[in-house]
Amino acid sequence: MSVPSAFHRQHRNIVIEEDEPIHLLDDLSHGDGTFWDHRGVAFAKVNLSLDIDPSSRVSDSLLSIHSVMHKILWGDHISIKLLRDVDADLLSKHYDTTPQGDVLLLLDETSDIDKHASNRSSETDVSFPFDESNLIAKTLDKARRGNESYLVLTRKRIPAGTGLGGGTADGAYVLKSLGSMLPPEESLSIGSDFAFLQSSDSIALVSGRGDKVTPLPPLNYTMPLYILIPDEVCNTAEIFKRARELMQQGRMEYRTYSMERAIIELAQFDKYRPHNSLESCIDNEVVKSLLSTLADNLGQHQYGMSGSGSACFAIGVDDIDVLRVREVFGRPLKIVKTRLMQPGDTRCEFSYL
Repeated sequence: MSVPSAFHRQHRNIVIEEDEPIHLLDDLSHGDGTFWDHRGVAFAKVNLSLDIDPSSRVSDSLLSIHSVMHKILWGDHISIKLLRDVDADLLSKHYDTTPQGDVLLLLDETSDIDKHASNRSSETDVSFPFDESNLIAKTLDKARRGNESYLVLTRKRIPAGTGLGGGTADGAYVLKSLGSMLPPEESLSIGSDFAFLQSSDSIALVSGRGDKVTPLPPLNYTMPLYILIPDEVCNTAEIFKRARELMQQGRMEYRTYSMERAIIELAQFDKYRPHNSLESCIDNEVVKSLLSTLADNLGQHQYGMSGSGSACFAIGVDDIDVLRVREVFGRPLKIVKTRLMQPGDTRCEFSYL
């Protein structure tokens, strides 16, 4: 499914500069020189490996997995403010609110990723609901005390439906900023990667339905990682529906994975080969073409699909390699150059090719 070109109309909760709500409230300081209570990055993730657990049954509501997840130094920028009643009343006259009175604003920066992308406009092309269905709104419900309401502005860089954990990472950042954490079982109501994204771990083996997070030793790798994002989205539910079909047909590829195996393989990261069982579940011809182009042009280098797609990643290559992939691919392809997160990293580090 291609990425929608735009909303049918410009939603009034889409802003073109992050100071817009500040000017509306005409309050730059609240007495202490700041406006926002919390500001920071909701870091994206890649799945260095993703395997369906052989013990999974087709009838399971959520399939069990084994996945090595790693955060990267690129993500959405989130700003949060606890609203006074007078602020909430004023903002509700200018923006749509959730039933709980929260104001969710979007500054869409996804088009900044690729200046070559076709049919881009000033309107956003990312799926970002402004009601209670937004994962930010859901996590605010978990964290709020009493009748609190919040203003949350998201500078959106991670396109939706790409397997990079964008919406889940946003929710995890909001929850942590407000001093809350969800128990593993409850985190599944937000997303299967939520438990990892709300953790302080940069790399972990994530198993079960995504609720079991076991930290792994940091990788000794500081070279660039490239994210390659086609103008397509993948529906996670559809991908796992296809996985169940392959399981029923006896055609799903299984690997027996363990903590010990993960540590051994990752210790030789220069020889590590990403693996994702969900690549066999992709029906989208554009994503399949991207995977084929990567195989034809990167050979034995390290590359793979993240999560349920559509984004892929490549390690152990350089700018020339990935630009060649874009040229051969022949379709719009966003390329983000970033790094794997290391312990102590708190800032983004990325550029767009």
